[in-house]
Amino acid sequence: MKHLYNEFEWPFEISGFGGGYEQACRNMAKAGVEWLRAHPGELEKWRKARGEFHKEFGEDRHFPSHRKLPTENEFDDAITKVCNDCTGAMFGASRSHAIAIFEMGWSAYVDKVMSARAKN
Repeated sequence: MKHLYNEFEWPFEISGFGGGYEQACRNMAKAGVEWLRAHPGELEKWRKARGEFHKEFGEDRHFPSHRKLPTENEFDDAITKVCNDCTGAMFGASRSHAIAIFEMGWSAYVDKVMSARAKN
């Protein structure tokens, strides 16, 4: 089912906590999408770096944060600077939603979330 919603006008909560917490997550996700759009090739570079790490050290090894590419840190900073007191959970949710929106596009992202939630 195709849903038509204006970009960044979420028809659902991304945090599940509502209020200011939810708005902060939405603002951080939007900042992440905007950063990715301004740096369109970076996500693939990060994935390639992780893939090379896992080839060298094994798939079961956690990719260490000190091995992040500088642009990945810039992306994370773009998200967190939107919310001075964001928690790790807020950051994680916002980051993953930003990447999904960037990769799928707004309409496909909304459709996927709405479909998944309709099944539950």
